[in-house]
Amino acid sequence: MKDPNPPKPSRPEGDLPSGGSGESQRRILGRAVRHSALPLKGLWLHYFSMGGTAGEYELDAYINASYSLPDLQQDILAQAVNEMIDMLPPPPRASYSDDTDDGGPPTKELQG
Repeated sequence: MKDPNPPKPSRPEGDLPSGGSGESQRRILGRAVRHSALPLKGLWLHYFSMGGTAGEYELDAYINASYSLPDLQQDILAQAVNEMIDMLPPPPRASYSDDTDDGGPPTKELQG
C-alpha cells in the first residue's frame, strides 16, 4: 500500500527552503535550469521518473513563470534539477605553469 503522505525529497544543505514562497522557489529553479543549460526533455524525463505528474509543456511553462505546480510537484522538480546539476561534469579550470599540457593535475613523475 502506498504511503498517502510520502516524504518530501531531501534538500541539499545550503539550499533555500520555499517557506511558502512558491514564486521564489520557481525563480531560483528557473535560474538554476538556465545557468546549467539543462535540456527540457531530459529534465522532464528525470522528473517523471521520480514520480512527477506534470507534462513537458507544463514544466516549460512553470520554469518560465506561465504555469503553477502544486507544492509536491515543485519539490520533485527541484530534486530532479539538483540531481541533474550534480551529474554535470565540473567546469574546466585554469591551469598553472607546472600543470600538464592537458590542463589536468601534474602526473606522478612531475610531482617529484
